[in-house]
Amino acid sequence: MLRSILILLLFSAGVTSAQQTVDNSGVSSTAAAMLDGFIDMRAEYKHSSTKEFSRDEQLAMDDWCYAMEKKFPDAYETSYAWHVNDHYSDGSGEKIKDAYKKAPNDKRVVKEMFGYYVMKDEISSANSMLLKVSSYYSKNTLNYYRDVMPTQGVIITSSIEDAIPLYILQLKDKLGKEAVIVNMDFLINKGYLQKQVSKLGAGSQSFYGNEKAYLKLVMNKNKQVHLSSTVSQNYLKGNAQNCFLTGLSYQSNPASHVASLEKFWKEVAQKNFSSLSLTSSEKRLYTNYLPPLLTLYKLQLARGGKNETLKKAIIALADKVQQTKNVKDILNTYE
Repeated sequence: MLRSILILLLFSAGVTSAQQTVDNSGVSSTAAAMLDGFIDMRAEYKHSSTKEFSRDEQLAMDDWCYAMEKKFPDAYETSYAWHVNDHYSDGSGEKIKDAYKKAPNDKRVVKEMFGYYVMKDEISSANSMLLKVSSYYSKNTLNYYRDVMPTQGVIITSSIEDAIPLYILQLKDKLGKEAVIVNMDFLINKGYLQKQVSKLGAGSQSFYGNEKAYLKLVMNKNKQVHLSSTVSQNYLKGNAQNCFLTGLSYQSNPASHVASLEKFWKEVAQKNFSSLSLTSSEKRLYTNYLPPLLTLYKLQLARGGKNETLKKAIIALADKVQQTKNVKDILNTYE
């Protein structure tokens, strides 16, 4: 229950306008520029509480893909754009396979191809790509996701980018072998959604365009469901009073909030945050350690204890993710 803390720690990112990649005629001169324009357009249209796009937004993206198809019919970029635009429908599989055949070393294509194989339960094909796809993730990133992965139950991630490191750890390192990784992007696919019904206990509930109600249902019916803290808080609206941050994920009504946080702290206490060297994307990830650690510190203070070791770890991490002032202000309000 960390609304005030999380708001202080939010990162804001600027988005380049898709139109910047288009020439005066309205069409980019290269397939690569058109793909970049499509990705920028899609990013501008994304919403913080639904995977669904408005009718006008979808039509604009469709038109962009048709323009790519007309000018660059044989380019892998066109196939990739159509795959992303089709929202992981079964028909998009042929598009990503075509893109991968033409560009087997493009990172975006490789990740989507790997994700598609996982979504379709074609694990042998996914395993054949493990070395390649795992090379795209830093040690710091994979270590973060080691702390996300539950030993059992279900972990729901925000997107394919959020899910792939967990798939790598599970398939390559055999971590969390008893855990089920559910990717919200893939839940748009009706076949994938149906396969998750028994694991999530969601019955025939629809997901696409109904995400907040869907997550509320599964989290309250299945106490073993974890919602990654990388998922936008807007998806928790209507369920906020029942959701508690127990580490790098939310759970509904855990048996003991304090015990869950203490367990999380015990698992990360050996980390030397002061020695970390983080990229900008890693800083955004590692900021997610702060809310649960700050909450635990506050709860321990309320019980009459002051954990100096925990406080030092919090400050060391805040320094590394450039949140020192925000965190010190929060600590001052607690003390």
